[in-house]
Amino acid sequence: MDAVLATPIAFLAILMLILAVGEAASLLSRAWVPSLLVSFILYIALLWSGVIPADIVAKASGPVGAAMISVVITHMGTMIPLNRIREQWRGIVIALAGVVGILILVLGIGTLTYGYTTAVSGVGVVAGGIVAFLLTSAKLTEIGQQQLIAIPALILGLQSLIGMPIANIMLRKYVAKQRAAGIYDHATGVGSGADPHVAPAVKVRTWLPASMQTPIILLALLAVLGFLATVLDKLTGLNYGVWALLLGVGATAIGLVPRRPWRRPTASGSA
Repeated sequence: MDAVLATPIAFLAILMLILAVGEAASLLSRAWVPSLLVSFILYIALLWSGVIPADIVAKASGPVGAAMISVVITHMGTMIPLNRIREQWRGIVIALAGVVGILILVLGIGTLTYGYTTAVSGVGVVAGGIVAFLLTSAKLTEIGQQQLIAIPALILGLQSLIGMPIANIMLRKYVAKQRAAGIYDHATGVGSGADPHVAPAVKVRTWLPASMQTPIILLALLAVLGFLATVLDKLTGLNYGVWALLLGVGATAIGLVPRRPWRRPTASGSA
């Protein structure tokens, strides 16, 4: 029985259950309780009590799981339409300014207080969220600093504790304005008019015929782009996560990959 419980699928099931508990808590509280915070507290409690091993994430993912990170980030890139990036350039400038400020404060004060390695372990998550946490955790494991993974995890949880209620309040106000303007119908979830703040996505013709856009072929394309991201990582030193995101955006813009390929209909015709 111990051998069965020590398999990657068992560890993955435990992690997914931890995330599910956090998600359920968030849903029951109408998003006032951050799901990541609940999951993090439960994870730390199980870890400190010895119920789960310290390297459960590595054991659950294995080499295949680690490789899939680049594929997931590439897919995220396919969800970003370039025309909306141009329309929302002010928000992008503000976000970049915030990232620069975070780098200066965290690396400056954090390095003087706790040391460079500790400061770097937390700076990515402050600006990058869950994806940055995955990349940071993988790198810390690679260099043998697994004990520092708790720092980005704690920051991620605290971000949710503070940020999620604020986002919840702001989004509720935004939806109320949308509903009052007749753009969004709460009962049906369908808008009766176009949102003037959102530019319509420009349809790009893909090179791949619709009949060939099956899940296996699309996943293969994402895997190739993810592989190219890792090659560019080795050649340039820029993290493969950044390259994967850029390749996803670029491949979609030129029509190599359709937008949101994982949401395409399957071969059986179901979504």
